[in-house]
Amino acid sequence: MKSFILLSLLLSTVALTAFSAPQLVLPENQSEFEKETGTVVRNKLYYKPGKFEFAATAGLMPYDDVNNQNFLGAKATWHWTDYWGWEMIDAHKVFASTTGWAKNLVDNKNISNLQTAQLNYIAASNIVFSPFYGKVRIFGSSLVYFDLYTVLGAGFAGTKTIKLSDPNLESTVRTGFDPLIDFGIGFKFFLNRSMGVMLDLRDYLVFSETYGKRSPKSNYTVFVGVNFFLPNF
Repeated sequence: MKSFILLSLLLSTVALTAFSAPQLVLPENQSEFEKETGTVVRNKLYYKPGKFEFAATAGLMPYDDVNNQNFLGAKATWHWTDYWGWEMIDAHKVFASTTGWAKNLVDNKNISNLQTAQLNYIAASNIVFSPFYGKVRIFGSSLVYFDLYTVLGAGFAGTKTIKLSDPNLESTVRTGFDPLIDFGIGFKFFLNRSMGVMLDLRDYLVFSETYGKRSPKSNYTVFVGVNFFLPNF
């Protein structure tokens, strides 16, 4: 918990510094800006330099046989260029439970000590790289603007170690605060100049503990969400 408090204070300090830093001023004429910067995709719906982005997301882990884990959270990102940004905070509350498959395994194989690590919450900070931006014409008339990005960062996770002795007997043998590394790829589809929808694919590699030993555990998660940009223009 002390590490989480220190991380929160550090993120708050850097965020305040970012707010007070001078922001990039874009020309009023968009075509002039695109010409000066050599932009390939013209008439972009949104330019990100100096803007803040906030997102609300929900997600799940589709490929875990032992745990059901659903995520509900939010993100806050500062874009210092069109291609680079800092996701100041990526925080989620996790609702976890053991699967029926795991309980059947304990029952069928007479396992008396099946342990698994589950997430309670996660908090991470990431560097965002957005190398691709484009637009696609749908049905000959409507344009869909999109942004592809990658993320890489680190943080902490509140975890618990669950022990299954039989299908109807489940106990918590450990709770803790574990480090994590996360990375992923995502897509943003711009609805207008102030908001969009997103699809985010991430893997939270959490160094959690089972059977008394700490080891990295992959938590591959699929997110969908709505994002907002401030200020808009």
